[in-house]
Amino acid sequence: MGLATTILRSSDELAAIEPAWQQLLASTGKTNLFLTPLWVRTWIETRISNDPLLFIAVWDGEHLVALAPFYIARLRLLGLWTVRCLRIAADRDTSAEYQDILVDPDYERPAIAAIAGAAAEQSEAFHYLFVPYTDEESRASQRLCDLCDELGLVSGTREFEYYAVTLPGSHDEFMSSLGTRQRNNLKRYRKKLGENGTLTLSNLSGDPGHAFDVLRDLHRRRWQAAGEPGSFDRKPHFAKFIEAVSRQIEGIGWLAALCLELDGNPVAIRYGFVYGDRLYEIQAGFDPAQNGAGIVAIDSAIGYAIDRQVRVYDFLAYAGDYKTRFKARARTGKSVFAARKTLVNKLLFWLNVWPTGRYIKQL
Repeated sequence: MGLATTILRSSDELAAIEPAWQQLLASTGKTNLFLTPLWVRTWIETRISNDPLLFIAVWDGEHLVALAPFYIARLRLLGLWTVRCLRIAADRDTSAEYQDILVDPDYERPAIAAIAGAAAEQSEAFHYLFVPYTDEESRASQRLCDLCDELGLVSGTREFEYYAVTLPGSHDEFMSSLGTRQRNNLKRYRKKLGENGTLTLSNLSGDPGHAFDVLRDLHRRRWQAAGEPGSFDRKPHFAKFIEAVSRQIEGIGWLAALCLELDGNPVAIRYGFVYGDRLYEIQAGFDPAQNGAGIVAIDSAIGYAIDRQVRVYDFLAYAGDYKTRFKARARTGKSVFAARKTLVNKLLFWLNVWPTGRYIKQL
């Protein structure tokens, strides 16, 4: 199969292939917000680093059959050396998960070989590969490990869990699936909150700037009450990205800024994006003075999603009691780490040293 590859290093080059990119994403059969051109473009526009892009496109004639959306980041190894690492675009300061290389299923093996061939020609540009969030259902980690094998890299994986709720046809059906204690808690909190005014749920998507301000305020209040800074205060670049992508998608129906209001005043918010049949919950906040507002907001947001025929309410990675109380099911995810087969790297893998610990720092 005669496939050709091109290396894309600039925003203008990526903009030129956006229609083909979107078509390729559709051909994979998986909805993935975090690999859309809009999501990645916004990350490129808002990031502060100058880490070079290294997108590898694979073509069958004029048909785009694969896209490896890499960039080259830096790692500090053992506190001594700065080394270069292939990563998936938009994987930092964005809440992006489900990282992958995009491959048309009809071309998977030859396309991965073509990506490896193009990457090998750039091998002096990187020493490692690190992809922290892949989904086993889509076989993303297997594709990446196959790519590493083609490149002659030693690779390893670590497991974690995603949590998502498969939604039924009605909110009543969903409520009946919950445990008795959870149902009673929801009824009690709704009644208590309702004694102070009228509870309503609004999607603030019509004004993304205002929606993000409400999120930031309620998120900060929630964490200040616990004596800790929130995500936006700890990670200002994350705040910048979420606000920017919210504005980018204005008018196309992706933003779900689901705000629980008491007499029109925000008391809790679940903030995410709807893409395909999935609502990805990115962040949240609530007023700690309004007992139960956070849990009622989750239930209301799930009801909103059901009413709009959303199939999956996705809480993304890692466990949380609130997730399982709302019947979120665990699914396996894997992190992938790979390196050239040097003596030092073989020792690192033997010692199970990973880019999330003190021996390898992400810069």
